[in-house]
Amino acid sequence: RPINMLGIAPDGKSLAVDGDREVQIWSVDTLQPQQSLIANGEISSIMFTHDNQMLIAYSGGSTQRWRIADGKSLDPLSLDRLLPLGVSDNGLLATQREHPEGNTVDIWRLTDSKIVQTIQVEGNPDTITPDGNAFIANYASNIDSALHIYHLTSSR
Repeated sequence: RPINMLGIAPDGKSLAVDGDREVQIWSVDTLQPQQSLIANGEISSIMFTHDNQMLIAYSGGSTQRWRIADGKSLDPLSLDRLLPLGVSDNGLLATQREHPEGNTVDIWRLTDSKIVQTIQVEGNPDTITPDGNAFIANYASNIDSALHIYHLTSSR
């Protein structure tokens, strides 16, 4: 089966690869599978948290999370159809959801799964900065292109 999605742990020791309704975590050193995590459906995004403690994937219309130490599935984030965009070093997760007025980005605090800020962005949402202080989106048209930087509140 071809690999469609993968993510490498920030410490470089593990690799997460999509499987058939699962995510497999492999050791980079031994090239051996370490664990399999059951997903809700086809995986379209995989990322590790900065501390290598959690794996986040978009699967089957929801954002799933697993604790890597024991493979325990954590509660999915409460809104459906969230696409994870990035994780900051201080434990904030940026997710995108479609909104009638444009693209909406939610900033989640992973420690308690709460939304700490919601932003309407122009253009295509990209990622959260490593320090968690800003979110970046890009905009391109036939005439112009630009990066939009949204400074996040300190209500973390």
